Amino acid sequence: MEKKEKYWEKYRGFEVVGKRDDNISRFNTKACTIEKVGGIAFDIFDIEDKMHSDKLVSFSFAFGYEISDGIDGEFECAVKTLIDNQYFNLSVLKEEKAKERKIRQLSKAVVWISKNEKGEALYKVLSKELGLSDYDIVKVGHVELLPYFDLEKYAEVIADAMVREGTEGTSSGNWHTSFEEIKDEFGVDLIFDKEMVDRIENALYSIYGDVISEMDIYDNEFDIMYFLNYCPNVEED
Repeated sequence: MEKKEKYWEKYRGFEVVGKRDDNISRFNTKACTIEKVGGIAFDIFDIEDKMHSDKLVSFSFAFGYEISDGIDGEFECAVKTLIDNQYFNLSVLKEEKAKERKIRQLSKAVVWISKNEKGEALYKVLSKELGLSDYDIVKVGHVELLPYFDLEKYAEVIADAMVREGTEGTSSGNWHTSFEEIKDEFGVDLIFDKEMVDRIENALYSIYGDVISEMDIYDNEFDIMYFLNYCPNVEED
């Protein structure tokens, strides 16, 4: 049976697009050297990514290594096994790329809308008609609309992100979040906005008082100690 030149498969929410490649590198253990062999090189996409604009990952199966010859459904079977084994990691990548794709699509729509609307009117269109969250509005490039946000709720969004990052990232119970990091991610410049610092501090204590054991704010950063039972990656003595 003749080997195919192109390969295509859909499985568990992913789309695989592959083609023959005669220049795949593999280490030949018998000859103790790297050799170039034929095989199938392929990319994996989110099945919802119709334009294939966001490749999740690339793999290759070499003939005589991962697969024998790529015919009689061998490639399809190997791909399904790969996706099953890598499903969690692929799903994380899929979610990240979907968010990035959404931001790009929204950005295009916002550019068009912002040609006709400004200020509070633009904010109302983005939040009420398009359904964008305040965080989404910042991420599509309209930090200037911050004065129209519900700043108490926005402080809660920032506090939630800080606690999630801190509890998941710490190995000791302690985590520092700088004002600069918050500005980069959420658009608020806490160095010049003491009221927003107070809002975030209040949100941290009022919502996460059972998670936070101590907190200090100095040198333009939040220094937070978390109760260890909320920190899954704490290193045991």
